Amino acid sequence: MSKLSDLRYCTELVVLRNFDDIPFDTADNPQHASLVYQRFCGTLSEKFIEFDLNSLDDEAAYYLISKTSLSLEQLLKNPDIRVFFNSELFVFLNRSEHIEIRLLKKDMDIQAEYSNILQILEGLDKQYPFARSGNQYINSRRELRGTGAFINHFVHLPILQYFNKIGAEQYLKQNIDIRKSSAPDANPICSMIKISTDNCYFDDIEQQSNHVYKYMNEILHKELREQEELKSNSLFSLKDKVNKAFGVAKYALLLDELEFLSLHTFFRTASEFDLIGISSKKIDSIFEKIFSQTYYIDDFESACASRSQLVRKVLVPLLKDTMEE
Repeated sequence: MSKLSDLRYCTELVVLRNFDDIPFDTADNPQHASLVYQRFCGTLSEKFIEFDLNSLDDEAAYYLISKTSLSLEQLLKNPDIRVFFNSELFVFLNRSEHIEIRLLKKDMDIQAEYSNILQILEGLDKQYPFARSGNQYINSRRELRGTGAFINHFVHLPILQYFNKIGAEQYLKQNIDIRKSSAPDANPICSMIKISTDNCYFDDIEQQSNHVYKYMNEILHKELREQEELKSNSLFSLKDKVNKAFGVAKYALLLDELEFLSLHTFFRTASEFDLIGISSKKIDSIFEKIFSQTYYIDDFESACASRSQLVRKVLVPLLKDTMEE
């Protein structure tokens, strides 16, 4: 019997703050950006290291992207956007908010970390008050009044995704937004489902988290039921799909990003159901390396050709004995 612990998931906490005396969206105003930078550095920089975006090697840039779900090009466009980090947190200055703090955890409990973030910000708030309306923080996204924070849960649901059985529409009535997303964890190429609140009018972060988790838990158990049903009823159909995917991997001359991610989903799911003799961890590692090696190729056709070449060179020989029985 599958268990909840067998499913991959992670939680992203984002805390947003704006100074009351500086206009919002400072990214296009060097004077405002400089002021935000001075305040942050004067109060909090001893807790963080500044990330020099212009001198990143490929590995560091890939790490940054994978941890934040942000485009490096987006960050490099404006020299006034600054990035800081410590062992747990990334801090962005002068994007759409003056200060944006992101935390990623491999589980769902973020209350202690949220309290630590608030403690970090408390001293800054006393010196330079943040924008508020009564007791509510104000951000450039109007629906984020209240805590000025939101939570995204990311979970790998291979069977619900593969057979399109998630039923996202029914959850919108409960203010739950469900959509496909790349995962902002150590394996960004893995197709994940992002589960979050459709709007964020909550009095506290715990209330918001409990609301999301109630429905997330329901979806997780639905995935487990579908896995058990597939094992007993229709595994042959899945094996057929995986064999066809092997044909694409072996003979395709061009693989666009969507086709590449689909192959990953097929082979990872096959591994989880013991249909191929390669571990899901090995599958993830292979696709992650190919993804990072082809990420910076600007020409579309060249990128597609490089993906297919690497898949044939690295993945196909490992799959060959298993798939061609």
